Amino acid sequence: MITEVKLKEIYYSYQGMEHPIFDKLSLTVQRGEFVTLVGPSGCGKTTLLEIMAGLITDFSGGILLDGLKKLPLGNISLMPQEDLLLPWRTVLENGALPLEIKGEKKSAANQQVRELLREFGLEGFENYYPHQLSGGMRQRVAFLRSILTGHRVLLLDEPFSSLDALTRLKMQEWLITMWQKFQPTIIFITHDVEEAIFLGQSIYIFSMVPNSKLKHYQVPFVYPRNHSLLGNLDFVQLRQQILADMVWGGADE
Repeated sequence: MITEVKLKEIYYSYQGMEHPIFDKLSLTVQRGEFVTLVGPSGCGKTTLLEIMAGLITDFSGGILLDGLKKLPLGNISLMPQEDLLLPWRTVLENGALPLEIKGEKKSAANQQVRELLREFGLEGFENYYPHQLSGGMRQRVAFLRSILTGHRVLLLDEPFSSLDALTRLKMQEWLITMWQKFQPTIIFITHDVEEAIFLGQSIYIFSMVPNSKLKHYQVPFVYPRNHSLLGNLDFVQLRQQILADMVWGGADE
């Protein structure tokens, strides 16, 4: 397998904190892998994504992209909890934004978006504004925009946390379908253990600060997945193991 992202001995501390939040943390993600990061609020998950995206730069250690030391900013796409759609732009215009930023003509950018609208469940809504869309549809537009950046690595920070339970389940299955089709490398933050298992191939568990070595699980379930999996005995047992790690500490022995 080809390594897509490699974090090497990341050290980072918030100003005024007695202890660092990361103390020589290393992590490797393979190309095309779907990785979930799970842990309680305040354990450093979002901070790690911001380091990986290049939004935080005052850390020590290294980040390798595709085996080379590159600046993450401009090479990795971060999709935060809020969809951050521009309210004065339509679905079509929001989707085309990354292409316009790269210098493509508006007509060509719009055409590329139109070609993807059906796959993203947005056909017929291209002229709608964000306030006219449901939460799930807004997240689809945000993910479409992330795909059109052209970046192979997508960082998703609890994108479904604000959705109602039924919409969240549907969006989880939809995201797996889109990941299988477009084959990006996805690093997905959640505090929901079931969501972490259902989506991911690999799970890393945050628990205690400072984070230096995260407990890692390979998820044994094949794709495609549907939510009947949640009642599977092996799924339930894995969920209980991860919950215990989050409570009692997630570092490997």
